Amino acid sequence: MHKDDFTYKSWLAWIEDYSKVVGGQYTSIEELPKDNWYTSQHVLMLRETPESWPAMAKVQAFIHPWNKEKKMWEPEPVAFTQGSVTPRHAVVGSLILLRSSENEELVQWDKADPTLKPGEYLIKTYLDSKEKLAKNPTAFLTHEDFAGQTHIQAHWNKTFKESEKVSVAQLKRAD
Repeated sequence: MHKDDFTYKSWLAWIEDYSKVVGGQYTSIEELPKDNWYTSQHVLMLRETPESWPAMAKVQAFIHPWNKEKKMWEPEPVAFTQGSVTPRHAVVGSLILLRSSENEELVQWDKADPTLKPGEYLIKTYLDSKEKLAKNPTAFLTHEDFAGQTHIQAHWNKTFKESEKVSVAQLKRAD
């Protein structure tokens, strides 16, 4: 387990929630956060990061599906990942799938191996230039950390070698 790994992030979130239970901050079962994070074998690789993204800077990417009926990107992500910029200017992360009643048809929810369906997805990226995650590793970056977005036609294979690859040069501030 390492700091950028989803298991570390979910483990810390569990410890924080446990502390709130013991400390009396949660007074009922309804107040507990939903357990809706599912690890996957999908890997996202952001390549060719700019020189302005320093090595080891943290990056979060959120995956939003295209809604064909509404003809719009879903406002809530179906998955996310977090990683560090490597000296070779790449960010690699395994996806955590986010289960909700809104995205049941987008994922094959086999508990042992949940899988995103192939299709069109919006990738929103956030750069932790202010090192917020060093202070709070379970945090999600916000609009002030927004680095750009792009859409891809994804197949979501299940190996590192066949990861979904996105050139950061494709990212735009608005789409």
